[in-house]
Amino acid sequence: MKATLEFNLPEETEEFKMASCALNLVCVINEIEDYLREQIKHNDKITEEQLIVIEQVRDKLQDEIDYQGIRFLL
Repeated sequence: MKATLEFNLPEETEEFKMASCALNLVCVINEIEDYLREQIKHNDKITEEQLIVIEQVRDKLQDEIDYQGIRFLL
């Protein structure tokens, strides 16, 4: 099976750029999620208040990923 995305350039240049960067965006989101998880599990220098904020940010990130129906294969 093949899938082809077509864009009418130059009118759809921005849409083309977004589609072209999708894999990079997935990598960035994964890196941020990994960083937040690492801070929660292994950073003993953060305060309890900081930990709560980090957990809230991580939860919000995951909620948005789920809401958008994004599934990572990385």
